[in-house]
Amino acid sequence: APDIRIEIFSPTVNALSALEHGEIDFLLTPEQFVSNEHPQLLLFEEKHVIVGCETNPLFQDTITESVFFEQGQVIMGVGHAQAFAEREMGELNRKRRIDIVCSSFLAVPWMLPNTQRIAIMHERLAKLMVKQLPLTMAPLPFEFPVMRELVQYHSIKADDGGIQWMLQALLDQAALLRQ
Repeated sequence: APDIRIEIFSPTVNALSALEHGEIDFLLTPEQFVSNEHPQLLLFEEKHVIVGCETNPLFQDTITESVFFEQGQVIMGVGHAQAFAEREMGELNRKRRIDIVCSSFLAVPWMLPNTQRIAIMHERLAKLMVKQLPLTMAPLPFEFPVMRELVQYHSIKADDGGIQWMLQALLDQAALLRQ
């Protein structure tokens, strides 16, 4: 679509309201944050891993559940909005030591080098960041659900040609992630 303009916002608690009021055309978000009132399609699924400094001795052995919960952690959070991982961790009802809260997923790995802190990260992002920074990754020591990332758009715009074009572009790019 010629002259398309894309504006990307950080996640907020008002995202569904913005979609409902036509302030945004698409909402890309984990499954539990979508509305049942509007169409939604699966983009991709994402696993989570633990990431930390490559010199962190915790990563020399299997990280146990008790060690995980005792270790200082870096998380992503924006105001009262919770990321998928934080919401799922809350369901475990276990106390964690949160040392740093970042407002961006991309800021989290930068808080880990030369520290003993750890973070839960999307596996694909973690794989990219361990190539860029002195980081390593390990599996989580407990069951953790796969995140299902969806795209949602307002039902009133379902037949809009521009919406359909952009939706297909998003789905095509997401298909590349699954390869």
